[in-house]
Amino acid sequence: LRSALAVEDKNHQHQSPIPSFKWIQAQGDDDTNTTILNRRDIALTTVGDLRVFEPADVSLLRAAADKHFAQTAGQQTSRYTMQYEGNSEVHLDDLCSADPDLKLRIDRILQEKVYPLVRAAFGEDEDEPEPKGSICVYDSIFVRYNAEEAKAAGLRGASQPLHQDGGIYSVNIALNEHLDDSENGFTGGGTFFEALTVGDGDDYVKRP
Repeated sequence: LRSALAVEDKNHQHQSPIPSFKWIQAQGDDDTNTTILNRRDIALTTVGDLRVFEPADVSLLRAAADKHFAQTAGQQTSRYTMQYEGNSEVHLDDLCSADPDLKLRIDRILQEKVYPLVRAAFGEDEDEPEPKGSICVYDSIFVRYNAEEAKAAGLRGASQPLHQDGGIYSVNIALNEHLDDSENGFTGGGTFFEALTVGDGDDYVKRP
């Protein structure tokens, strides 16, 4: 079932700028001039000072998630059955249904930033033209990771189980900053592409 979040309004006139972005390519230690030229764009990342979620948006979302996790007392409500220790997960639709203000804000971010960003990025590719119909959200989840619990359970760190998303495009939005000079934030992260692995072991994984 499709999410109840806003469907793209193609007639909407976007007055606000969208975040800038750059493409990420797979790379490995054995890159040569030839392989570098033949690299394939596999993902994009936003750059610059314009965020998808402003700090106030992150605070609103976190507050809704905190309330949900407190009410469920640690019980998983996600419809996805593959779960790792240390993860707390909730569907964004469930948070929005309980918080109309959050729903309005998420819908606005989709219309003004996320949908235009997808069209700007994939409309440039002649081999994969932008979708003709309206873009919509298939599903969206909020995941809170706990690296200490994950390591205690024998995992290398906090992560999602290996999976394939059901939508055409996947959008990941970090709600925490990366590690800074004051040791605040997180390290690691990123997306693992199974099809880009070579050989055995994590040392051979090619990542963006």
